[in-house]
Amino acid sequence: MAKGFSPIGHEGLDQVVKQCLAKDPAARWQRMQQVQMELKLLAIAERQSDTSVVARHPGLEAAVRAELQRQAGELAGLERAVTARTSELAQAVTTALDDVQVQFAEVEKCLEASQQRADHFAQSAAHAAESTEREIAALQVGLAGQVHGIEHAAKGHAHAIESIKASMARNEDYVERVVEALEVLQSMILDQPVEHQTVAVALAS
Repeated sequence: MAKGFSPIGHEGLDQVVKQCLAKDPAARWQRMQQVQMELKLLAIAERQSDTSVVARHPGLEAAVRAELQRQAGELAGLERAVTARTSELAQAVTTALDDVQVQFAEVEKCLEASQQRADHFAQSAAHAAESTEREIAALQVGLAGQVHGIEHAAKGHAHAIESIKASMARNEDYVERVVEALEVLQSMILDQPVEHQTVAVALAS
């Protein structure tokens, strides 16, 4: 039985009042129209039954009215509480949504900044790659020039070496001929008589 409820002796009304005062909010009447409909049904059933009940309970109607008025006041209070709670929840949800939007905006800013940094890094990397390629090309050109100069110098040195070899060969041939001529002259001198040798030596002196 609900706290503070005193039965009035009418089974239907007692049931209506107990349901209005139920401890579990889900077990109560959810709308005032439901209570009114139950009371109308009770009134119809009461009229169809023995009319002597009212005579036996002269204060029944006044008690029912007072109880209904009290229940109506409680229901109105509940409605106001529910409305206030709903407003609070709506405000909380609105605040939470605003916070989420602010956080999303911050995340978007962070992503945009990260994208800008990535683009800047990509541009820097591209510029560095282009500069490196130009330097490599310049080095290749320089090395090619140096290699060409070395090859040209090597060819010049080879030509000079060949010239030196040819000159040395000519000198050797000349020396060899001189030696042969001296040998022939020596043979001729040795083959002459002594007096001729003396004359030849004198002449040679």
